[in-house]
Formats: sequence, C-alpha cells, structure tokens
Amino acid sequence: MADQRLSVPPLAGEAYSLLRQNPDRGFRLEAYLRLGSGCAAFHPEQTALDYLEGQLREYEAEQCRLVQLYIYLSEYLDRPLDTHALNQLQGYLEALRRKGLRAVLRFAYEEEANRRHGPVTARILEHIGQLGDWMARHARLVYETVAVLQAGFYGAWGEWHSAAHHHNAKKLLNAICQMAPAGLPIQVRTLPVWEKTPSEQRGRIGFHDDYLVGAHFKWNSDRGHFWNRRRRTFWELSRLRFNDGEMPWGRDKLYQNGHIDGIQMLACCAEHSLATLSLAHNYREEGGSYNMLRWQGEPLVKEQLALYGCPYDESYFLDAAGNPIKRTVFDYLCDHLGYQIHLLDCRVHCDVKSNNFTHELCFTLQNTGFALPYTLSCLAVQVVGQSGVCREYRASYQPAQLVTGEKASFMVPIRAQQGDTIGIRLFHPLAPGLAARFANVLPFEGGCNLLGRI
Repeated sequence: MADQRLSVPPLAGEAYSLLRQNPDRGFRLEAYLRLGSGCAAFHPEQTALDYLEGQLREYEAEQCRLVQLYIYLSEYLDRPLDTHALNQLQGYLEALRRKGLRAVLRFAYEEEANRRHGPVTARILEHIGQLGDWMARHARLVYETVAVLQAGFYGAWGEWHSAAHHHNAKKLLNAICQMAPAGLPIQVRTLPVWEKTPSEQRGRIGFHDDYLVGAHFKWNSDRGHFWNRRRRTFWELSRLRFNDGEMPWGRDKLYQNGHIDGIQMLACCAEHSLATLSLAHNYREEGGSYNMLRWQGEPLVKEQLALYGCPYDESYFLDAAGNPIKRTVFDYLCDHLGYQIHLLDCRVHCDVKSNNFTHELCFTLQNTGFALPYTLSCLAVQVVGQSGVCREYRASYQPAQLVTGEKASFMVPIRAQQGDTIGIRLFHPLAPGLAARFANVLPFEGGCNLLGRI
C-alpha cells in the first residue's frame, strides 16, 4: 500500500474564533476572594462568587475562560488558616471547575499600598505551609483549575512592593516553589525577583508584568533599559515561559495621559511572549471607554505586523474563498495571545518493518502565537479502531519546540489497520481534558484533531 498524504487545510480567517476557547491562553478577567468573610475584596457587599458571576455577565460576549483570582488572607494576619478558610478556597475552585474556568492564582494580604497592615514573615511561611499541604491533598482539583500560580504574598496586592514589613525574598520564594505542586507553572513580578528563586525551579518560573503600556516603562518586569543586557536576558527567558500581563487601569494617566498605541502594544505582547492578558484593565471598566475598546475600531494590516516583528499566518487575513478580510488591533490581540498551532503537513507511512508497529505518522507543527503552549506538554497520536477501542502513542515532544515562529516535525510509530480513525492531541499531562484545537479545517472531538481514516 502506498504512503498516504492527509489533507490538513488551514482555517479560513473568519473561523479563527474557534481557537479562542483553547486552554491557558487569551484574555482573562479578575475576581477576588477574601478568606474568612468570603466576600469579594474591594466589593465587601458581594460574596466572592456573586462578584464572579457579575464579571462573567459583564464580559459574556468576550467568552473569557481565564480568571485572575486574588485570594486575600488579610483576615488571617494574626492566626493560622482554619478549616473554614481552606473550605472556602476549595469551594471556589470547584465552582471554577463547574464553569469551565481556569485561574491565574495569586495569594495576597495587603489590599492597599499604604504599608499599614501586613503579615510578618513567620506568618506568611506558616500560611504557605498550610496551603502547600492543602494543595498536595487536592492536587487533581488544582491541576484542573489553576493555570499558573503567581508568587504573591508579599506587599500590596501581592506585587512585591509597598509591604508593611520587610521579608526575606529567598525564603519566601523557596517556600512558594515548595508549595506549588510539581508541574504547575509559577510567575514572578520582575527579573530581579526571578534571580532570587531557587535555581532548580527556574525552568518553570515566568513573569507577570502588571504595567504594560506598549513601550518600555520603569515598572516593567525586565527592570532594565532598552539597550542593556537585562532586557535581552528577560526576552530569552520569557519566550520559554508561561507569562501574564495587564495594562494600567483605564483611569490611570501616568503614561502619555493614558493613551497607549495599539500597534506598539502588539509588539510589546509579542516581545513579552504573553500567554494571557487582563481584559479587566483598560477596556471598559467602571463604565469607561479605554484603549482596548478603541482598538476594536482600529484597522490592522499584515504589513504593520511584519514591520513590528509580530507573528501571523497568511490565512488569518483571508476568507474561505481567498479574499482579504478586515482585521483590527483588538482582533489580532485576542487571537494571538498564547499559542496558535498550525498543522502544516501530515503523511502516513505504511509497512513499517517492526513487530510492534504497522505505520508511522509524520507531521509538522508551527506556532504563530505570541507564546509557546507551555502547559500543553503532551503530544500524542490517537488511533480509534472500528470497534471503538482507542489507543494513544506519545510523541517525543517538549513545548520549547513550539516557541513563536518555530516549526517542529514529528514521527510517531503506531499500530493501525485499514479503516481506523487517527488524530492528534496536544494536551495537559495532568488534566488531559485540556487540549488544543489546531488552526486547520479538521473535526475537533474529545480534545482530538481528527485527520480521517487510514
């Protein structure tokens, strides 16, 4: 039997919205839980879950599947966490799971930058130890509901500044890394903080930049200048990590009186290899009309992206008939946060000379998103026989093979017979239900990109 080439046409531009539901990428909301009272911090008149429901209604059209969840421990400054607090945490994560949401999780104490009320180091370490034990007992829930853990605890809003007390950064970071279950990515606020993390943990530690304005700014995560070594180091690290970002609130006028250039912001997100970005900031919060809302009406052409070094695929700007379609800055930002995986070609080699395998699936993937698919570290070929029996064959794969712009080719030996259905799954190893749809015209069922029958 001759080798078989499978048809894997690219998605037409108008169909890219299908990819917005891929896990651990895209816009995120913000929500708050103050342990103890159970209210939403900054909104004490609402329970934490009521506040979340309100945000989901407010941004229903945007279909966000990620929420930055601030867990405030401000009611436990002088005591250990009790069963009530841990049950509240569990209940909230279980609610996220029911809603199909994932958390960008941060613990914090100080709700203002006034340095008046904050924990001492011993209390933070005690709480981290309790939370680590809780996470170990509830690892499955954590893996299924937490996309990334931010190294909060320290200072105002857990941002590692404006703290009421001084803390030993290395001690806290070591404890946070021990608290986080194996395989769960971590983010820190700045490169100098990253440099204080345990060296054996640094491979899973990315960044959250909480003041992105489309240009270099003194509060950015690299903490360097445009021309210096630190900025280059930050870029090299970021492209291999899971990174989050947010713009200042729309009411903030510190940078250029609040005006942020859309194209420059796209270049900034590409440079920071952003997987996720806050939609709660600088959009239409508090009834306002801010930069991201303006970008919804700002046209974008591929020549602008090429000029600023932003990734894209030609198909993104074409409809199913090959005609150009209009794009905006907001569209492109929404679609290119995180990863965008294209299956470029696929062949089935027959008559493999092996006692264990009958065929070999050879295929090439390319990523045209801002960031690698960090949390989706498993790649497998799925074979379903006519009797319904399903078998999976893992590829030798690491997410680093799919950094922005890179192509990666794979050869996966399989056992199959004529009439079997084959597909490819890119998925989370500890929460296998989290899988990515490719940017191709292929059926996507049960987290599998179906290629057809042999």
